[in-house]
Amino acid sequence: MVPIAFTDLVGAAASAGFDAVSVGAAVYRRALKDGLTAQDMRRILDDAGVAVSEVEGAGDWLTPPGDKPERWRQRVSDEELVELALSLGADNLLVTHFGTPAPVPEAAAAFAALCDQVADDGLSIALEFVAFATIMDLAGALEVVETAGRDNGGIIFDTWHFYRGHPDLEVLDSSSAARVLGVQVADGGAHVQGALEEDVLHRRLPGEGVFDLAYLLRRLHSAGVRASFGIEVWDQALLARGPKAAAQELYAATRRILDAAATAPQHQDR
Repeated sequence: MVPIAFTDLVGAAASAGFDAVSVGAAVYRRALKDGLTAQDMRRILDDAGVAVSEVEGAGDWLTPPGDKPERWRQRVSDEELVELALSLGADNLLVTHFGTPAPVPEAAAAFAALCDQVADDGLSIALEFVAFATIMDLAGALEVVETAGRDNGGIIFDTWHFYRGHPDLEVLDSSSAARVLGVQVADGGAHVQGALEEDVLHRRLPGEGVFDLAYLLRRLHSAGVRASFGIEVWDQALLARGPKAAAQELYAATRRILDAAATAPQHQDR
């Protein structure tokens, strides 16, 4: 995640029409360097009328930091991210898993423990499946979350990771749809550029790639998903235009794909 100044992030989101933002560890570290406290950040959010959908992403809840590849070792502890999420009034704390694979019962127990830690504070824990991580697809994430069986446990559904991984929607029924706590939308090219870890940096705006996002979002809604929708792309050329211009284009792309989804067919031709 790009370490944009927190005030720029919130201001640009509000001016474009977004009512919530996702706050990542890089943005948090930048805010601390800029002299902001969590209380300052909450005040900036409240003044702008912007909520926090997710704080992301905790990654040490299951595997000790030393057991993960260097690239995926986080610079902010899970404990700090929990406190940040609580301080900002976030809906969800997003978690991922890189490193040594763990059996489902072990992963579910660790996930349940994290859910229990914040259950009384109104915070939900959202497991994001990442196409190149240990928990890499929708089925795997749902299995962990449903085995954990916590009311405040669910998943983040990222369209890029879904299509670049194992795009099987049949595992999502009306029961598991309630476990979807947030949807992150991005498009992708026809061909993977390098490894998936590299291709993730080449996400495209909805409608500018090959993913059938309108159909996918319509199917999610039909299955019973009623989570918040956001957009997540890393477009350096777009960011170079400045936070406000970038946010406006991101908002427009989000509106276009949601409008397209409203009229998309619920079934694809075979």
